[in-house]
Formats: sequence, structure tokens, C-alpha cells
Amino acid sequence: MGNFCEALQLGVLVVMRNIYPVRLILMMFPFIPRAMKLALIGMRGILDMISAKRFDVSLNPMPFPMFTRGGTEIPHGLKLDIIDFNFFHIILVRRVFLHVTFLPPGIECHIFIDPFDFKIGETTILSLTGLEGDNKKAAKAKKAEALKQRAAAEAIAKAKFDAGLTLANLRAAKVRWLVQVVQICVERA
Repeated sequence: MGNFCEALQLGVLVVMRNIYPVRLILMMFPFIPRAMKLALIGMRGILDMISAKRFDVSLNPMPFPMFTRGGTEIPHGLKLDIIDFNFFHIILVRRVFLHVTFLPPGIECHIFIDPFDFKIGETTILSLTGLEGDNKKAAKAKKAEALKQRAAAEAIAKAKFDAGLTLANLRAAKVRWLVQVVQICVERA
């Protein structure tokens, strides 16, 4: 069954850089009527205020990653990765990462947006801010505590490594012990 599934692999990977909507539409749909092309080109100044530095999307319905003959890995499921998405110079989304897996079912999503204020006159219509006040202090305290615990765990791991209690040394000691036991048994026989 595994060989049959691997033979039927179907995966799609699209990697685009410096994306602007008008250019993308004209590349993907070159057959649109001339009047529509001219209208799009005329609105390019406004529509090009929407852009992305990097836009990667992949689809692989199989429950395992697929490798192309060139060595490129296409992960299983649907994966969308967008970096520096600019929306009319109002909202800057630093990163959008979405990974949906079918077998086993799962969703992973990360979105990082710069703080912004959308105002008309003195009225704020929409705003996004980072942590402020007590929440910010609590987050910094938790981060400091986590860094402290990580440093302690790294110090313990380094001490164990320096003491020679690595897995390779333990296996080598076990092999030496077995060789000594075999030699004693052979001498007594």
C-alpha cells in the first residue's frame, strides 16, 4: 500500500516574491479582455498599495511529505507562508503562517501584525496595539523567569556532558564491561 501511495503522489508548490495584485492578475489571466487590462493598469497605483515580499503556498494531500526530483520538500497538508504583507500602507503583517494537515487532522496558525491606528480625523476607527501596562510587565516577568529556567537547564545539561555521562560513553562502558565478562568466562572455561 505504501508503494502505491508513494507512486500516486501529487503535490503543488508555488513560490512567489515581491507580489503586487495587478501584475499577478495579468500574469495568471493573460486572456482577459483588453478593456479590463487597461482598467487594471489604470488602477495599478492604488492596487499596488497591497503587496507581499514573499508568498509561498503548497498543497500535498498525502499524510507524508513529498520530495521532488530536484530535492525540494513539499510538506503534507496545506501550507501558506506570507512575509511582509502590506495593506494600503496602513496595516503591515510581518508574517502569516498557516499549516493545515489532513491526516492526522490539525491546524497551526501564526500571525504577527505591527501595531497600527486607523483614524479619520480625530476618531480612531480601528487600532491594534501591543501589550501595555500591567500585562506588559507580567509578560516580561514570565519571559525573564523562562530564560532563567532555560539557563539552569542548560547548565545542568552541560555539567552532565562535562562529567562524561553522555549516552555514547555509557554505551562504551557497557561494551567494555561485557567484553570483560566474556574474557573472564573464557578464562574459567
